[in-house]
Amino acid sequence: MTHGFEALGYAADQAHSLALAQIDRIVAQQANFLSAMDGFYFLIGVALVGGVIAIWQKRID
Repeated sequence: MTHGFEALGYAADQAHSLALAQIDRIVAQQANFLSAMDGFYFLIGVALVGGVIAIWQKRID
């Protein structure tokens, strides 16, 4: 990635800093995405448990 920034005309130290900043942004984006996925998995679990309870309640009557 550093070489890509150097090819765009940035100095080596500046290209290195830009590459690290880009990696930081990518990691933060992936972390946000994974945390959203965890929230959806939690909601799926709640829905499944609710469905099982609803079926169980129907059998009691």
